[in-house]
Amino acid sequence: MPKIFEIKNKQAIATNIQSLIWTLGFLTLKMASNPVLAREIPELA
Repeated sequence: MPKIFEIKNKQAIATNIQSLIWTLGFLTLKMASNPVLAREIPELA
């Protein structure tokens, strides 16, 4: 049981990292095309 859980956990972490990278890339593109967002996002971070 613990090994199966471990594998599922690793898959979930990998999926989270992928979506995080995708979100960061998307925000970077948005920032590049939108100067207002580029000013606002550093304040939020």
